[in-house]
Amino acid sequence: LVIPIYPSNGSEPAGPFQLATYTVGEDGSLSTASTPENMPKVSVGDLTDLAISPAGNLMAVAGNKGLEVFRVQGGSPLSTLPGVLVRQEIDQMFWDRDGHLFAISQSAGKLWVFNVDQDGWTPAPGSPYAVSGAQNIAVQPVRSHSNNELLRSAERADSPHPDPAS
Repeated sequence: LVIPIYPSNGSEPAGPFQLATYTVGEDGSLSTASTPENMPKVSVGDLTDLAISPAGNLMAVAGNKGLEVFRVQGGSPLSTLPGVLVRQEIDQMFWDRDGHLFAISQSAGKLWVFNVDQDGWTPAPGSPYAVSGAQNIAVQPVRSHSNNELLRSAERADSPHPDPAS
């Protein structure tokens, strides 16, 4: 569980958002080792979206000043992947199961696609893409390497005499 926390001195903001991690016990109880000293600071401004990868090992953070990714290490403090991926406002993002991160900016009229893993990130060929007037994004979570199994399943379903062993 990750929660962005906005540090304050009384009622005034006292710096950028920080990311606190919590462990959820079997009974639903929460525990944390997060402190202001060990929580990473977010460098993308006011937050607009958060998304944890399907594998649960990466978390993308979007804001009005860009997009960055953190490594999730259980209840331990998060660590930042080097570099900000985008330095424009990001409104929404999604992960697919192959480690691609999709991020859309309404104001820039762009869709970025990144290949992301624990070691870093690279933009996908052709990214960013122009998508003028786009408002939202949805990503189908199908693994590309499972397409052969999906095709075999579709062929079995279309067959007049399906193989009973399938």
